[in-house]
Amino acid sequence: MTIWYVDKAAAPGGDGLSPATAFQYISDAVYDAGAGVGDIINIAAGTYSDQLPVPSDQLQMSNIDSRSFVGSGMDSTIISVTGNAMEFLVNSDGNSFSDMTIRGTSKAVYMNSSGSNSFNRVKFLASTSAGIAVDLFVASGNVFTSCEFEGIGTAKIGVSLGRFCQNNIINRCILRNWSEAAVHFAGQAGGPCNFNHVLSCWIYDNTIGIKAGPQSYSQNRVAGCVLFNNNTVVRHDMAGGLPNYGIQIHNNIVQDWGDVVYNIASFETTFFSDYSM
Repeated sequence: MTIWYVDKAAAPGGDGLSPATAFQYISDAVYDAGAGVGDIINIAAGTYSDQLPVPSDQLQMSNIDSRSFVGSGMDSTIISVTGNAMEFLVNSDGNSFSDMTIRGTSKAVYMNSSGSNSFNRVKFLASTSAGIAVDLFVASGNVFTSCEFEGIGTAKIGVSLGRFCQNNIINRCILRNWSEAAVHFAGQAGGPCNFNHVLSCWIYDNTIGIKAGPQSYSQNRVAGCVLFNNNTVVRHDMAGGLPNYGIQIHNNIVQDWGDVVYNIASFETTFFSDYSM
C-alpha cells in the first residue's frame, strides 16, 4: 500500500509521496503515478478542477478499483467541474471517498457499470436545470453514508437510480432543494431498479420527496426518514404494461401524507408505522 498526497498549493514536479512533495492534481496520482489497489490518496484543502487526458474536465474512473480518496473536510476539499465532475465507467469498483465536496454543473457523479463504491461525509452538488447529483446506471452495491445531496437553483434530482441498479444504500443523508425529486427510482424497461434502500435520511424542501417510474422498479425501501416541506411526498408515474412491485415506505416521520400522488391505475406500495408531524 502506498499513500499519495495531492495539494493544489504544492510546487510543480512533486512525486506525491509526502505532503512536502505533493502532486498538484488528483489525476497525477490516479493516472500518472498509477496508484494501485489498496492505495490511499490524501487530498488537501482546495478546489480541484482537473484537466485529464480525456475529452472533458471530469475525473474519469475507468477500471480503477479499490483506491481510497480522503479529503480534508466536506467543505474544505472541493472537486468542482463544468459538466460531470466524476464519472465511473467500466468496472471501477470498491473505491471509497470521504470528507469532500463533489460539484458538477450537470452531474456530481455519473456511474455506469461499476459498483461497491462507498461515499462517507461527501457533499454532492449540481447546479443546472437538468442537474443530477448522483446518477446511477447499471450500478449496484454502492453505499452513501452521512452525505449531503443539495440542488443549487433549479437542479433536477438528488439521486437517480436507473437501469439495473440494485442493493444501493443511502443512509443518514440529507437531500434538499431538488426541483424534480430528491430520490428517483427510475428503472428502465428490461432493467428494473430494485432492492435499493433509503434509510434514516432527512428529505426536505423538494418538489417531490420520493419519485418512482415511469419505468420498472421493485422492492425498494424508504424507512426511518424525516420528510417535510416537500410539495409532494411520494409520486408514482408508471408506464403502461411495465411491471411494478412497489416500494416499502415505513417508520418515517412525514409532515403531510395528503401530498401523495399515484399517477398509475394500480401499484403495490406499503405504508405502515409512519408518523405525521
